[in-house]
Amino acid sequence: CARGFDSFLGYLGGAEDYFYHNVTQYGCSGLDFVQATSEQFTAADMYGGIYSAGLFGDRGAQIITQTEPGTPLLMYLPFQSVHSPVQAPAALIEQYQGRPRPKFMAMVKALDDAIGTLRTALRTSGREDNAVWIVTTDNGGCYWSYGNNHPLRGNKISYWNGGTQGLAFVSSPLLRSMSSQTENQDETSVRNATFIMHAADWYATVLEIAGLPASSLPKSAIDSIGQWEAIQAAASTGGRTELVHHAYGNGVGKIRRGRWQLYNVNTSLSGLASLCNPSVDGWRGNPTAEDPFGITEPPSRPADCSLKPCLF
Repeated sequence: CARGFDSFLGYLGGAEDYFYHNVTQYGCSGLDFVQATSEQFTAADMYGGIYSAGLFGDRGAQIITQTEPGTPLLMYLPFQSVHSPVQAPAALIEQYQGRPRPKFMAMVKALDDAIGTLRTALRTSGREDNAVWIVTTDNGGCYWSYGNNHPLRGNKISYWNGGTQGLAFVSSPLLRSMSSQTENQDETSVRNATFIMHAADWYATVLEIAGLPASSLPKSAIDSIGQWEAIQAAASTGGRTELVHHAYGNGVGKIRRGRWQLYNVNTSLSGLASLCNPSVDGWRGNPTAEDPFGITEPPSRPADCSLKPCLF
């Protein structure tokens, strides 16, 4: 019932209420919050009124502290934050009044607090020195929910880089210990890795971190490439040189090879499926308190792409 995990707590769909965990979609309304073990699957209707970021942070901390020291632990925690609907605790929203996107900033703060709860649990349980954090997004920001992908072009759902180029970071004491002894690495050291990586690569990469051979990958994960070595080196090149975005036959998508991207556009399509739909196309400026969507003075289309790739 928990799909391979020992336990599960969360949602099955998308865009649920952050406090009451219900949703209305396709003409139906109801609770979208469940809990499961390997043997049981039930509605989790006892958490009404509890903001999801704090709830997930507390549940994750509980699992960490209750797991026997020395026992390997993999936790997959896909926070609801900061997906629509745009909701946050009132006290946090008040902290950001007068700033750009106060609700959105409060949502990020709630997420950050929850991650702090998890880190405290790792530290107090003696696991922090051997822990690896992987924090990543699933897609670019959504314009109409206060997301902003500046300076990249495009929105969530589009194939422009604003929709497909996600942000991620990996943090671990193991990275500091594996770095060059000539570098002055401390807890605040940040190194940028610029190699190409696909979301599918996390599967093989996590196996590498755990010390498992590539042969452990199931056949369904044949597209996954281990990138742990490139992450450790903060490399500019890794195990992947190209990516295909969307290969489902409706004539829309792109292939990236190195610094180049080739787009395929189907002008007969309409709506969000169209690469050129104005709702997901174009560039946005940085948000301000007066212009939280960044649309008053959006940056112009780059005039020269010959010196470096344009941010398409």
